[in-house]
Amino acid sequence: MIPSLRSSSESRPANLRQPLRWWRQLAACAVLATGVAPANGEEARPSTFMEIALSRAAFSNVNPNDVVSAWSVALERMGRQKGYQLRSNNKVFTQTEEFATALRQERLHLAIIDTWQFLDLEQNAGLEPLFVPVIGKEIGRQFVVLVRRGSGIRNLRDLRGHAVAWLESSKTNACRGWLESLLATDAQTTEAPLFDNWEVTPKPTNAILAVFFGQKVACLVDENSFALMKELNPQVGEKLEVLVRSERFVDVIICLSTSGWNPPAARNDVINALANLGVDASGRQILALFKISSVVPFAPNHLDTVRRLRSSRKAADSSPPTAEAPR
Repeated sequence: MIPSLRSSSESRPANLRQPLRWWRQLAACAVLATGVAPANGEEARPSTFMEIALSRAAFSNVNPNDVVSAWSVALERMGRQKGYQLRSNNKVFTQTEEFATALRQERLHLAIIDTWQFLDLEQNAGLEPLFVPVIGKEIGRQFVVLVRRGSGIRNLRDLRGHAVAWLESSKTNACRGWLESLLATDAQTTEAPLFDNWEVTPKPTNAILAVFFGQKVACLVDENSFALMKELNPQVGEKLEVLVRSERFVDVIICLSTSGWNPPAARNDVINALANLGVDASGRQILALFKISSVVPFAPNHLDTVRRLRSSRKAADSSPPTAEAPR
């Protein structure tokens, strides 16, 4: 099991809540698609109801209550702008079973979900994966554990007892699954605890510079953040090196339910809105705020790496226990 990670900040300033604006604007896109402004003399479309679910594991650095509030406000406001009444129920789910229950009851329309949780739901008909994020020119993300050159740290077991920073936006189930798989395949990780001081940090600069200045022995971040830091400050690349690197995998997915839409045409409207996020200035702003280049249609092979990670974890779970990894 992975023990709880300690947050480096109980309350964060407003400038650390940028992802919240992404959720607001994505909600606005969904609303734009669910209604059509009436022409002169025409009556408004009938009221539309949407159930929207966000996986807590699929986003970070945002208070769940703020997320729910933002969706509600954005949906109601955009509904009024389009000339119809829009009712929505917006929830943050932490357990996979919550998604399964909502699907069985046909009360889920749009879901932003952790891919690990999606695969748990795969046998539950009714949730269709439609879009995945593109970062740079690649689909999905890679993760790295960084250490200082010359630190003497050569493998994961050398981190035992040392302070390690974990970038909050990398704290997904798939990333944890990757790390657990590494630990499970290392025959020398049987001594506990392997990690006793893992600390969540909200910004990649905080995590990387903590290692750069010797405040932490290592950090876990996404490869794109490390590449950007090296570009901004070449000394970062000179002083830090990659201890382990993950395969590229998709850790978040956008899904729509296959039933329960009223009117039925609203589903295609939402799909079209999500597919065209980068067409206008507001869509491009959403992509910039969320630090992704675009979203692309889902293909089954997008989940191949996560499937392999899950298989590795299942195999490890059936083996004698190893040291705990950070949760």
